[in-house]
Amino acid sequence: MKITIEPYTSDRQAAVRQFNARLAPQKLPVYFHFPERHVPDWLPPKDGLRVYQEFFLAVDDAATVRGGYILKTQDFWINGQLRIVGNLQLPLSEGIVDPRYGFLGVQIVQNALQRRPLLYSLGMGGLDQPYPRLLKGLGWALLLVPFYFRIARPARFLRRMPYVRTTPFRRLSCDVLAWTGLGWIGAHIAGAWVSRDLPRPSVYEVEKVAGFRDWADEVWEASRSSYLLTGARDARTLEALYSRFYLSGLIVLKLTRRGRAIGWAAVLDTQMSGDRYFGDLRVGTLVDGFAAPPDAPAVVDAAMRFLTDRGVDLIVSNQAHHAWVAGLKAARFLQGPSNFAFAMSKPLAEAVAPWEGRWGDFHLNRGDGDGPINL
Repeated sequence: MKITIEPYTSDRQAAVRQFNARLAPQKLPVYFHFPERHVPDWLPPKDGLRVYQEFFLAVDDAATVRGGYILKTQDFWINGQLRIVGNLQLPLSEGIVDPRYGFLGVQIVQNALQRRPLLYSLGMGGLDQPYPRLLKGLGWALLLVPFYFRIARPARFLRRMPYVRTTPFRRLSCDVLAWTGLGWIGAHIAGAWVSRDLPRPSVYEVEKVAGFRDWADEVWEASRSSYLLTGARDARTLEALYSRFYLSGLIVLKLTRRGRAIGWAAVLDTQMSGDRYFGDLRVGTLVDGFAAPPDAPAVVDAAMRFLTDRGVDLIVSNQAHHAWVAGLKAARFLQGPSNFAFAMSKPLAEAVAPWEGRWGDFHLNRGDGDGPINL
């Protein structure tokens, strides 16, 4: 049966609902659900805006939808110049439930490559999942974006973190540690306990701001050449990416030094409820940030202090660049297991060549994926 991949139009919405219904009995995670409106709620194409999403569907001869994907387009700074890059998101195929359509995964990737040869995927649940394994088989380069965490309130962490309470013995041990205060001692020894005596990496001022303005353009222009690869973070792009999330809790922090903007952080303060990773913890997240590498530790420090002052139990972040990782370590974050994978197509790998041994020059975090969701 012939499958063609075409733009998602309004007349296909009913067929997409039927496609989702065929996947539903498998009790797949919520993200295995293709949008049932043909116009993106986040990043719809607009005249003059260089960051946007498009939806594409895999349709058979009977006009039945058998799969689809989302293509996010954005400028990236790559090896000293701006290039247009695609982010392949939510590649779905009926092959998940019907082996007859197992070939569709490759066809979807090839179609996205035809539209945007400089292509990447991010997240994907880790390197051991079917999709990143498919990309590896197609010759894509893959790595894990490191995950770091800092325990702000050890007693609550021990009582509410599912990851450390997987057996009756562990649950009892965590409760004893929390009740006796030994959890505080252990966290302090591990370097994760929040201390007001942490040295600031540099002198800076921080303020909570309503959004991104001209000062963000100044930071972008002054800092982008320090990175081998980074998504565009000018003010207009950032407003397109994040303004939708201000009402749902995203907070922007602006850092200045002697009256000049030096960087910014986008953070979340989220009360979890029955989350499979974080249980009922109150989680602070450094979602995104930008600065020249020498000022990255200041941005991390500002985000950590701000979230700690708000009373979160745990602070987390995924960061690839060595300066941002150094900032996390300096702020006594600990490294944990990461399931946040980055994969780049052969043409993208060629554009950043030589990239071997230089993963640490890529500025990647959750801001480069599908937005501050699932946090």
